[in-house]
Amino acid sequence: HITVTSSSGQKVVGHWFGSQRLDFRPEQYWKAGSKVTLKIDLDGVKGGQGVTGVQSKTVNFTVGRSQVSTVDM
Repeated sequence: HITVTSSSGQKVVGHWFGSQRLDFRPEQYWKAGSKVTLKIDLDGVKGGQGVTGVQSKTVNFTVGRSQVSTVDM
């Protein structure tokens, strides 16, 4: 019920942090300028004991420029 697509074609994988936070990200950093679409269709979806989704929406964003910083300590 959640899909993530990008203009760069990068494969995206979901990763749970605890029982309530789900992050989606590609194996490598997002490619600069990638247009990403996140489709959430959770309205009415049963997620667990007494938990039902209430949200359906689409979010679009564009990844900014590439920046890699190196620190010498």
